[in-house]
Amino acid sequence: KKSDILWRVINCKVHEKRLKKFKQRAKEAGFSAKRVSCVNARKFTDKTFLSLVDQGLLNPNADLTPTEVAICLSHAKCWRQLLNSKAKYMVVFEDDARPYKSFMKNFNAVMEAELDFDVLWLYNGNWKQTKHAYTKVANVNKIPIYRENIPYIASCSCYVLTREWAEYLCDKMFPIMHAVDDFMGMVKVKTAKHYTVNNTRRKNDSFDCFTLSPFMFVQCPSDSNTTQTYYSPTVKERMKSIKN
Repeated sequence: KKSDILWRVINCKVHEKRLKKFKQRAKEAGFSAKRVSCVNARKFTDKTFLSLVDQGLLNPNADLTPTEVAICLSHAKCWRQLLNSKAKYMVVFEDDARPYKSFMKNFNAVMEAELDFDVLWLYNGNWKQTKHAYTKVANVNKIPIYRENIPYIASCSCYVLTREWAEYLCDKMFPIMHAVDDFMGMVKVKTAKHYTVNNTRRKNDSFDCFTLSPFMFVQCPSDSNTTQTYYSPTVKERMKSIKN
């Protein structure tokens, strides 16, 4: 049922062009996703960090940049929207995802197959090189679906999660200690059902960049024009300097 699934795309205001491109591709693929305004790391001050730590939302020893913290908070914002609704599932995109025209045909087939997943990655960047540990669970529309069995990093470009899993993630992520894709790939990886598609590499991509999923294309991080800054002091470093 359509009402059972919420569609969201995380987008920062500065990326209007990126959102426009995403919406165009989504329209061609036969769906639309509601924009969720990203948490903007550039607005973080020392006061922000102290407040997040005080509220129990952030671990003062987290080895994360402000950007990584903001991305965690942006995804959690989506999960909470699912929990505040009556829907059973949510599809979360980051705005640099470029879905194919065949997206809905394959998505509907996967959902109708009732795979009983907790999280299903429609894009998996394979950043921890965990493909060797995949086990196959299904074949839908000629798309093999696998299970991740060891801690992995998929990148959070696009995934489907259940209401129950959103609740579990909201419960376990705080105080934030890990980047969101790292965190999502390490919780209950042995016992929960972490299902995924198998991404492949484009001809000229670097050896560690798997940009092609059966559902979409996402650029390698080195090719994307992010405004987020990954090279600022970490939470741990900031908290140290605040105390001094």
